[in-house]
Amino acid sequence: MPTLAERTELYARFDRLTRVPMLVLAVAFAALLLVPLLFDLAQETDDLLEAVSLFIWGAFVVEFTVKLYLTPQRLRWLRDNWVDLLIILLPMFRPLRLLRVALLAVKVTMGARRVLLGYGAAYTLAVGVGLVTVAAVAVTYVERAAETANIKDLADGLWWAVTTITTVGYGDRFPVTPEGRAIAAVLMVMGITLFGALTASLAAFMVERSEENTLDVKLDEVLARLERLEQAQNAETRGVQP
Repeated sequence: MPTLAERTELYARFDRLTRVPMLVLAVAFAALLLVPLLFDLAQETDDLLEAVSLFIWGAFVVEFTVKLYLTPQRLRWLRDNWVDLLIILLPMFRPLRLLRVALLAVKVTMGARRVLLGYGAAYTLAVGVGLVTVAAVAVTYVERAAETANIKDLADGLWWAVTTITTVGYGDRFPVTPEGRAIAAVLMVMGITLFGALTASLAAFMVERSEENTLDVKLDEVLARLERLEQAQNAETRGVQP
């Protein structure tokens, strides 16, 4: 049996290794749950998507089980990761798929924050692309049946999601249902957060580069002084030689 210190170290290592892959799987899982609701698929395609969804759900179960075993404080960890627990416990029946997508959106938001803190701008952009895709699919599903809807297909949904997450908001496409407006509100908040994180990452990168350049200049000055001292010492040595 591993000691408490060993479990803590293993948990931290496992968390670092799985953080980005599980975030990608969460985005993919949400898309897989929504696609059959948006499009009339052949039975073979629907079965394939269901099999892939089950595989990803199994990955969630494995990650959850391993982390629950390794964490030193299990009750506190369960309290902090209740979203993961609900995603695993909820059955995969079609009527509950939108609820699962909502939970996955929360999981993606929480996971994105951790990834952004650890990895920077490149992952910020990747998370943004994933959020745009999920939001576009979700808003298309809830909007397309409304009588006054102007988001009729996935292309409209993608255009709306891009203009919303960037807070541009042209106004040519907008949700008219309560569900669609709720998705819009979440996406706008997440867009502000993502672009704020991206700006912070770029600022940190510029500051780091500036510090590196300053350090290089100081190092060059030190080396130049050492070289002058060495030359002076050599000249002095040659001057005292008989």
